[in-house]
Amino acid sequence: MKIIDAHCHLDFEAFDTDRSAVMSRASEAGIEKIVVPGVSAENWPRIHALCSQDSRLHACYGLHPYLTEKHSDQDIDTLSNWLDSHESVAIGECGLDYRKGEPPKQKQLHFFDAQLRRTGSIRVSFTYRVCHNTVIPTFIIVGNLCIQHGKGLGLRTRIVCAVT
Repeated sequence: MKIIDAHCHLDFEAFDTDRSAVMSRASEAGIEKIVVPGVSAENWPRIHALCSQDSRLHACYGLHPYLTEKHSDQDIDTLSNWLDSHESVAIGECGLDYRKGEPPKQKQLHFFDAQLRRTGSIRVSFTYRVCHNTVIPTFIIVGNLCIQHGKGLGLRTRIVCAVT
């Protein structure tokens, strides 16, 4: 059986001192591949460099809902251009997180919708987060986009990161 860690932020600075040890432990545990999701346009180059150095790592670029106050509409265009010129297994990490203290719902919805629409136009996968209070809104949004596009978004895979 192949094991893939579909969500590990190995690009974060917290791993700088022991990233190779983390990778060794993952291999010893039978994890063959790791998807490294992006959280903002700022960290995509770091993810790209990291994944270019190790064939077990696979890049995923997106705009995280925690950081919607930092994101701009220009970031969606930047994401489109980045995906056109850099290998990626998915768009993400994107999604919704309506827990208390998180960014306003409307901003999160705006960026989630924009990323999903971009996903549909290039027929790639996406990875998104679903928190306990966003399960129904998330699946309504994804379902509505599939209906709007007739035969669906043409996605190969959907990876859901559930956070409770």
